[in-house]
Amino acid sequence: MATRPSVLFVDDRDGSDAVERLQSTDLTVDRVPDAEAVTDRIGHGTYDCVVSRLEVPDRRGLTYLGAFDVHQVVRSVDADVPFVLFTDVENYDVIRRVSERDIFAFVPDRGDEDSRDRLATVVDRAIGHLPARRRASQQTAINRTIRRVNEALVRAPTREQIEQAVVTVLAESTRFNAALVFEVDEANALVVPRAVGGVDGGQSAVGTRTAREADPLVTAITEDRTVIARRDEAPGAFDGICERARLLCAMPLIYETDRFGVLAVYTDRADAFRTDERRAFEELARNVALAIDAAETRHALRERTQALGRQNDRLEEFATVISHELRHPLQVAMGRLEIVADAVDDPSVSDEIRTIERNHAQIASLIEDLVALARENAREQTREPTSLEAIAREAREYVDPPRPDVVVNTTAVVRVDPHRLRHLFEMLYRQSVERAGPDVDIEVRSIDEGFELVTDADALPPDPDSERFEADLGNSTESRLSMRLVTNIVESHGWTLTTEPIDGQVRYAFEGVEFM
Repeated sequence: MATRPSVLFVDDRDGSDAVERLQSTDLTVDRVPDAEAVTDRIGHGTYDCVVSRLEVPDRRGLTYLGAFDVHQVVRSVDADVPFVLFTDVENYDVIRRVSERDIFAFVPDRGDEDSRDRLATVVDRAIGHLPARRRASQQTAINRTIRRVNEALVRAPTREQIEQAVVTVLAESTRFNAALVFEVDEANALVVPRAVGGVDGGQSAVGTRTAREADPLVTAITEDRTVIARRDEAPGAFDGICERARLLCAMPLIYETDRFGVLAVYTDRADAFRTDERRAFEELARNVALAIDAAETRHALRERTQALGRQNDRLEEFATVISHELRHPLQVAMGRLEIVADAVDDPSVSDEIRTIERNHAQIASLIEDLVALARENAREQTREPTSLEAIAREAREYVDPPRPDVVVNTTAVVRVDPHRLRHLFEMLYRQSVERAGPDVDIEVRSIDEGFELVTDADALPPDPDSERFEADLGNSTESRLSMRLVTNIVESHGWTLTTEPIDGQVRYAFEGVEFM
């Protein structure tokens, strides 16, 4: 059987034909004499309509326009229930004040049956409007809360601040008693609070607890779905949180494959978390998970950037040590060798001196490559549109004479770090001269996925990562370092390098290059 609509009638007069008329329309009517009695009787959803005389005692005991104090009491508890003013006092001041308030209707009481019939008609219409009024009010409140949460998501820079901002905003809403973010430790069957809003004593008052069977928080995260539970169904999920709360809505915070816990919202409203509100909160939970993922990504990038900065500092320090600590004694040794060479005429000794000079030159070149390798790894990469032809030609000028002949057959523009691309060509040119002499022929040209360099130098193994690749460079540490530089530049751009021997030549193919 459907519950009869209920009306609260505020009237301090003896007897009331109006109350009897309302009761005759199948309404349950409770009559109270003043605003103080309304305070004791009214609650959210308790009544479907409130009717009040104009001259009733307010909370101070004054009867003049006491209905407006009654209206204030009602609205402090229930913002939606329609309020009807039924009075025999008619003047412009009353009408003006009614229009300034959220009062459903003003019904003049002329003490006749027509007045009471009009009151019954207005009350019936007011009760009929109540469901739509409550839905609209609920949606407005939901939208306001979600807007505030989204604003908090934009402002909060870290995961911890995001979680605390969300639960604080939800707990401050009049629709909810408390809100928490829990981390569910499935391996150890623990439910751990991460952020708490609306709970006296905060996080310490809630504490870590053991996950119970059919725990709504565990179900939400493991089954990736929203779970709504009553206190009597899952009392453990309510422990230490809010004595008044009757319903819990647990929503998983999941973005793609990452699980960030469960957002749990508690309320004492029996009509909470129905279809529209649940959908709105599910969308909110997705937004929170996305914001946490973005914050975690930013944090990881900051840590990575800081780690790279420290690594680059160490590499730069290493390059400086090599440059100063090795170059100086080498320069001293080279200077003294020149003095010895000028003082000795013995041909056999002169041959030994030339051997030492060649060794000194190799050591100097090795130092240059070590410094270049360290600084290349420490250098921040900046990509920009670059002429492949211009860089290939420019790199030749950085090779010590005698320089090789380089034929460039490309007009391609590629998106690269121009400094590193020049260094790549320079290393390969030097390598070719070292292996085939200054008369080596070198050609640079475009291919479908990038560019290639073909040289007359002895062919190398096709796999640059193989052990034989470095072994076939000979015993020259300088050559191995040069090729390591090339490999580092290729990897930093995300390219692939393939070497292929062709009739006494070697072809270096660089693919995965971004053309402009």
